[in-house]
Amino acid sequence: MNTYKITLKGYDADGHFTLINAETPSKAKYEHFRELADLFEDFGHYLRFVESCKCLRKARKEDYYKKSESFEETKKYRGVPLIDYGTTVELEGKRGFIVGDNRSCNFDVKFEDGIFNCHPHYQMVYFDDAGKVLYDFRVVKS
Repeated sequence: MNTYKITLKGYDADGHFTLINAETPSKAKYEHFRELADLFEDFGHYLRFVESCKCLRKARKEDYYKKSESFEETKKYRGVPLIDYGTTVELEGKRGFIVGDNRSCNFDVKFEDGIFNCHPHYQMVYFDDAGKVLYDFRVVKS
């Protein structure tokens, strides 16, 4: 997975660009198109506006964070004040890390196969940086 910087024609002068994490430049452009689909007739129309798509680096954990003002409120509301962006979690045996929150007052978690909306208490285990369990919401603990 790499981090790509996508610049659209007419926006470079203002310093506007988007960072997308994807396996290839083509997948990065398509993911960007999906985010902006309402602005274009189709993918071909979108491609006419792409000025550049440059690979910046291998994707880092921080590249996935979607920082929001509501994150602290979500932590408090859900009773998990010790977690932060990047906190490792386990859900039904799959490991991932928290990349943000959403309007459902849930967390967005990056797993190997994508980013998913996860209820903070549904079978979730949270770990600190040393691997120690912070919170364990599994019904049956192993």
